[in-house]
This record gives sequence, structure tokens and C-alpha cells, in this order.
Amino acid sequence: PGKVTLLELEQIYWVNPVVSINSEAKDAVEKATRIVKQVADGDMPVYGINTGFGKLSGIRIPPEQTALLQ
Repeated sequence: PGKVTLLELEQIYWVNPVVSINSEAKDAVEKATRIVKQVADGDMPVYGINTGFGKLSGIRIPPEQTALLQ
């Protein structure tokens, strides 16, 4: 768990097997998604979520455009 070999990645690419994640991992991803969405829609600037990157980090991205940033 938590590690993927190059052979496994190759099989995912070429063989197209069914892959899944366990319910704990799915719950964690869904929770993180909700948090990122709240931040992106909020007023507080958060680097890389609703601001630019690097030299553009001071540029605020409007909520309706944050999906384009990702």
C-alpha cells in the first residue's frame, strides 16, 4: 500500500486493468476535495489554489476561474 512499481504503472497503461482505492482513501480524497473547494471559493488567498504561482503568487484568481488553474 502506498507504493506503485514501474511494472504496475506499465500494466495500468498497457493492459488497462480495473483499479480501485479502499474506502478510507476514498473518504480522505473526498474530504480534501471539499476543503480545496471551500478555500478556492473563499476570500482568503491560498498559494496555488486561488493565487498564481511563483512570481504571480500575488495575483488572486477569481473563484469562477480556479478550476482552470488546476
